Amino acid sequence: MPALSDAPDPVRRGAPMAEAGPATLSADRAALLAELDLYLAEGDRLIRQAEILRGAMERAGAPEGHRLLATQVLLALDRLQLGMRRQRAALETVAEPVPAAAGRRPWQIWFGPAARGSL
Repeated sequence: MPALSDAPDPVRRGAPMAEAGPATLSADRAALLAELDLYLAEGDRLIRQAEILRGAMERAGAPEGHRLLATQVLLALDRLQLGMRRQRAALETVAEPVPAAAGRRPWQIWFGPAARGSL
């Protein structure tokens, strides 16, 4: 599995949004989803490790306060993981933006083309 630092940075790569075409936007979205997958995999690994450590604390007879704190940390990790999964699902379902029609000003969409000599 690649390291998190090897993931492409969707913020710094590609053309600016004004110059970006549909292919660039799709590539940026794919890179962002790939990066989120790496974070989710890392989160799953951390949660498994936290569960193992919490079980070891219970078997070792750790004080109740320590076990409660370990449980709270594990719940916080689960909530973060759930939030990232929801964000990834939302990014998958969002439609690609439709580029504006070339050569038309925003007011022309509403009021039609300008009269001759008005501009």
